[in-house]
Amino acid sequence: DSSTSRGLGDVYKRQVLGANAAAAGIQSLVSGSGNDSFTAATTTSFTIDGGNGTDALTLTTAGSVSDFSKLTSIEKLQLADGVNTVDLTTSGASQFSTVIGGSGADSFSEANLASFTIAGGSGSDTVSLTTSGQIISDANFTNLGNIEALILTGGNNSVVLGANAAAAGIQSLVSGS
Repeated sequence: DSSTSRGLGDVYKRQVLGANAAAAGIQSLVSGSGNDSFTAATTTSFTIDGGNGTDALTLTTAGSVSDFSKLTSIEKLQLADGVNTVDLTTSGASQFSTVIGGSGADSFSEANLASFTIAGGSGSDTVSLTTSGQIISDANFTNLGNIEALILTGGNNSVVLGANAAAAGIQSLVSGS
């Protein structure tokens, strides 16, 4: 139905989705094989299929982000400026290879450090690992940038902090109990 879905093919490379798109009845977008960039208020504002290529979604509203059910083939998630809490352990989050924080103090939850590349942005940003028994070498910190705190869950964790942890911005480590 052309009134509710729009195929972007290889023509559009950037699509801003807002009140005008919703008012026009657009509910979903299906992209082509190029590298596409979308902008929307939240991850649930529209159904977006990025298609092939490396596709990005930039959010314009800060807050809690955990529902990725309306997104497919989006490799990069850019959070809005402000304070964001992102749960990367939920269904659909595995499509992201990169998550970039906004200007506020952002919190990211993930199962282990190897799952995503996370750039915290400005603000005091935190990564919380949701599983215990982590064995983290200094090399595991190469996927992080501008992350000031790492929070571990449970016990039996082993962490080596070295040059990569320092380069990632790690200033504090909170051990699980």
